[in-house]
Amino acid sequence: MNERELKRLLILGETETLEFKESLCEGFYKTIAAFANTRGGILLLGVDNENKIKGVDSSSKFLEELTNNIINKLSIHPVIETIN
Repeated sequence: MNERELKRLLILGETETLEFKESLCEGFYKTIAAFANTRGGILLLGVDNENKIKGVDSSSKFLEELTNNIINKLSIHPVIETIN
């Protein structure tokens, strides 16, 4: 995903297959599980309730831990992309 695609999604707003989460709150894992059990979806981490980009740590260590947590908690192998 590039910056232009991200801006388009922010304008579109949340839908059944698009959700925004500002941080790794409990709802983060519930949303991933819901997407996995339905038609899939896109979860944008680091976006607040007003569709503003807040950002998150994008270090390789954080991304590896995030991937491992999702695999361990949900047995799902996510596709994680970063936008700089």
